[in-house]
Amino acid sequence: MKKRSTNILAVMVLSMMASLMATAQTNLQNLPPEPPAPRSDNFQVGNGAELSADSSGMSTDAATVQALSVGWHHIHPKNCGLYYSSGHPYLYIYGKEGVNFFTTNTVDQAVINPACQSGNWLAFYVYSTSGAWSEVYTFTYK
Repeated sequence: MKKRSTNILAVMVLSMMASLMATAQTNLQNLPPEPPAPRSDNFQVGNGAELSADSSGMSTDAATVQALSVGWHHIHPKNCGLYYSSGHPYLYIYGKEGVNFFTTNTVDQAVINPACQSGNWLAFYVYSTSGAWSEVYTFTYK
């Protein structure tokens, strides 16, 4: 009699677990937004930046790109993208403020990547109005 009640209890527990697992798997997860269209502009090897006319930071239209001033530029990374062109990996950092920075330097990419994931402040020192930058500083806060 004891063995039979143990079997019935085991069947009940397994049935409950199966229904819970089926319910958990039917709940749809929110999908991330679509990534931007592949870039079609000509890349330059090294570090650079662009200031777009729209606040989305996603414009690649050459007519909207303006010159950046020399000095420190602080941004909140909205998202980042890794692109390959002519054998070089380009890490693009799209800032919420409408300024995009990029680098082909793998050391700089390793410093910048955690901020891309967390959205923490980044500062870039732009030394040329062409957007070339030489220093990056990361912050531990947003």
